[in-house]
Amino acid sequence: MNYDILRSKNKFVVFEKATSYNIKSFDSQKKAFEYCCFLNSGGGFDGFSPEFILKNVRIINSEQ
Repeated sequence: MNYDILRSKNKFVVFEKATSYNIKSFDSQKKAFEYCCFLNSGGGFDGFSPEFILKNVRIINSEQ
């Protein structure tokens, strides 16, 4: 599993473990879960999103 969901205040954040990138945030836990499943099933970049795609993404700590 290259992606996980973290809760940050009132948002659900899909988090890329290998790069520590916050990929996308959702208001709905269900939507975050669906997107996380899509990524973990081979969608996206298989756990290593290129930096230029996520230029404006804040790096978060997975231990929060």
